[in-house]
Amino acid sequence: MSRVKRFSTKLSQVKDKQLSACLDGARSSTPGEDAYRALWDCIVPVHNCIPDCNLEKISTETALFGKKLSMPLIIAGMTGGTPKARKINEAFARACEAHSIGFGVGSQRAALEDSRLAGTYKVRDVAPDVFLFANVGLAQFAGDKGWAPSRAAEAVELITADALCVHINPAQEAIQSGGNTDFKDCIRAFEKIVKAVKVPVIAKETGCGVSRGSGIALVDAGASAIDVGGSGGTSWTKIARLTQVGGSGGTSDDDVCHPFDYWGIPTPASVAACSDLGVPIIATGGVRSGLHVAKSLLLGASCAGMALPALRALREGRIEELFERTHRELKTSMFLLGAKNVEDLRECNRFHVTEPLKSWIEAARK
Repeated sequence: MSRVKRFSTKLSQVKDKQLSACLDGARSSTPGEDAYRALWDCIVPVHNCIPDCNLEKISTETALFGKKLSMPLIIAGMTGGTPKARKINEAFARACEAHSIGFGVGSQRAALEDSRLAGTYKVRDVAPDVFLFANVGLAQFAGDKGWAPSRAAEAVELITADALCVHINPAQEAIQSGGNTDFKDCIRAFEKIVKAVKVPVIAKETGCGVSRGSGIALVDAGASAIDVGGSGGTSWTKIARLTQVGGSGGTSDDDVCHPFDYWGIPTPASVAACSDLGVPIIATGGVRSGLHVAKSLLLGASCAGMALPALRALREGRIEELFERTHRELKTSMFLLGAKNVEDLRECNRFHVTEPLKSWIEAARK
């Protein structure tokens, strides 16, 4: 078996194990995760009993990079590189197309390493108009042996994407066996990616959040948007720990890895800390409802993203129900705040923030 084939087989196994860990509850809730999720309750909207608007006429429509969305929601990139992933991506793309919701594929590393896996990411034939995000990892472009920036352009062209997510995951890489931990000159690598592609580039954390300082550096490097990918949702450091398959790089010592299951900046704190950077902020990481979407926009996000809830809803045949419920909850939240449209909601100051989130926001501003 050739080295490339061995690599693609191993990577496909990793993808399948990660999907199973998410879908089958291997990352069941613990007190540590619950504490991060509870921070959404620290964002307290102030009820408006005279909203001066008609609930039925409230508009949840918005636009991201000029592309219209029915509501400020995207389905964040999760998977690709396996036959199972192809079915998932196609099903998501169809649903997102039907509801005018943005959709991102998972890391395209597998397809860039082995062209035989490219089809597991391609969804344009089933969703020609969906707002589609390509996905590459900064880890593959940084360091002394980093990929050429042209590989990022290849990822965009491969699926005819409207934008590119560059996922940034040092914690996951440090934990997983075979992880790429050479992040030397990563900002310079990001700048080169931006110059190499012709679509907007979104800097995307994968579960540990973005501080204000890091956000400024990424915007200065050319990021068109920041997807904060904060803690409180799926812990990819935990998934990496639970799905080790061996290899070099990173660590597979469970005693070392376990304390990092909850590492990171909570999503609401990251959104608030990065809200004035002059680019769209996308809130992903623990977003579970339309009310969470509304709270994200109150803090300064342009839209929010879901991953695990959508993946589980898809498996259970209720993705349409999830979209409809999220839309209804968002619209009701807007009505109770007197916001006639998304811009009104983003400019609304009818909320306050309680502890411990208030202190977290101050810490994330560094």
